Amino acid sequence: MNHDIVVMGASAGGTDALKTIFSGLPPDLPASVFVTMHTSPGAPGYLAEILARVCPLPVVYPNYREDIQRGKVYVARSDLHLIIKRGHIECRFVTKEHGTRPAIDPMFRSAAHSYSHRVIGVLLTGMLDDGVAGLGVIKDEGGIVVVQDPKNARFNDMPRAALKAVRADHVAPVADMARLLVDVVNTEVKGEAAMEQYEPKGGERACTCPGCGGVLRQRWENDVMWYQCHVGHRFSPEGVMLEQDDALEEQLWGTVALLKQKAEMSRTIAADARSPRATHIDPEYYEKQARAAQEAGEIIEKLIQEKGNDLFPGPSSAKEHIKSEKDRA
Repeated sequence: MNHDIVVMGASAGGTDALKTIFSGLPPDLPASVFVTMHTSPGAPGYLAEILARVCPLPVVYPNYREDIQRGKVYVARSDLHLIIKRGHIECRFVTKEHGTRPAIDPMFRSAAHSYSHRVIGVLLTGMLDDGVAGLGVIKDEGGIVVVQDPKNARFNDMPRAALKAVRADHVAPVADMARLLVDVVNTEVKGEAAMEQYEPKGGERACTCPGCGGVLRQRWENDVMWYQCHVGHRFSPEGVMLEQDDALEEQLWGTVALLKQKAEMSRTIAADARSPRATHIDPEYYEKQARAAQEAGEIIEKLIQEKGNDLFPGPSSAKEHIKSEKDRA
C-alpha cells in the first residue's frame, strides 16, 4: 500500500502555488488529491477550472457525496467543507472554522481519521494558521507532513506556524513540490499507526464566539491550542483575535458615525428651535448636545488613529489581499 491520499491546503497566494505544483504532476499519479483553498461564500469558484488548465489529472468539484477515485483531483466547493470519509467525500455546510468555510482543518482531520498512515498532508502559503492543527492530527495518525518553505511562500504565516507546532517530514519550495509528492506517493507505507481517536480537552473561557456569540472553550490537539463554541465554530488564538479586531474596529467606527449623526441632528433641532413658533424648545440644550456628541466622536476617532496599529495589528493590505484571492477563486 502506498501513500495514496494527498490533502493540500492553501490560502492567500495559494492559486499560483497550486498551479506550479499541479503542472508538474504526472497523468498516472497513483493517488487521490484533495484541495481546500479559502474562498468567499459568494465567489463563483473557478479554482478547479484554473487548475484543470495546467494539471494532467482530471480536476473536479465533488458532488455533495461522491466516491473517491485514484488519479483524480477534488477541489472544495465554495462555502462547503470538504470532508473525507472511508471511500467517499462529503461536502458539508456546517459551522465555519477559523472564520472560513471551506476550511483546511476539517479536511485534514477527516482524512487522518479515515486513512491514517496513507495520508500526505501539504500546507502551503497563507495568513494565520488554518491547517496547523489538522497537520498535527495527520502526524499523530502516522501520515506524512509536507510544508512549503516559508522563505518561498508569498504569505508565510501558515507554513511558519506549522513548522513551529508540527515536526514536518519534508519542507520544500513549490517548484520542488510536485517531484517530492510523486516520490512520497510511490513510497510504500510501513507499519501501522495508532487509530485511537484523540479527545481534545480544555476549559470554558469568559469570552464569546465571534461567529455566534456563544461561549468559547479552549481545546488542544497535538500541542496545538484552539477554541471552539457550543455550535462548533473553531478558531486559532490568532484567528479569534483577528475576528474580534474586525468586530471592534467596525463598532468603533460605527460609534463615531452615530455620534456625528447625533451632533448634526442636534444642530438641526437647535436651528429649528429658534423659530418664533418653537417657544417650547430650548435651542441651547440641543447646541450643548451637539457639542458633546461632536467632541466624543473626535476623541474616539483620534484614539483609533493613534492606537489603531496596536488595537488592530492585522495589516489592512494583507486582509485586502486575502479578500481578492478569495474573490478570484
